[in-house]
Amino acid sequence: MHTALIIAVAKLENDPDYKAYTNGRKIERRVQELLTTTCIDLSAGGGLPELHQFSNHFTDYRIVVYSDLNEQSIMFDSGSLDRKCIYL
Repeated sequence: MHTALIIAVAKLENDPDYKAYTNGRKIERRVQELLTTTCIDLSAGGGLPELHQFSNHFTDYRIVVYSDLNEQSIMFDSGSLDRKCIYL
């Protein structure tokens, strides 16, 4: 999830490292920076509490997570319709 968030934000912000991230280059360092900055520990996995922490960090974005491919199956939605959307 954290990798997908980084890639989605990089795409929306036209980050010059976007292609490197999608190819698995430079992403590990960026993931570590994100986890350190947000104080999120994913060693035991992640869930709704971690999604809330990510949404508190990415305040310019609305994060929507689906539990399956059905668009009605929203598992998490950080709200605020006026922000850029990241669908996972």
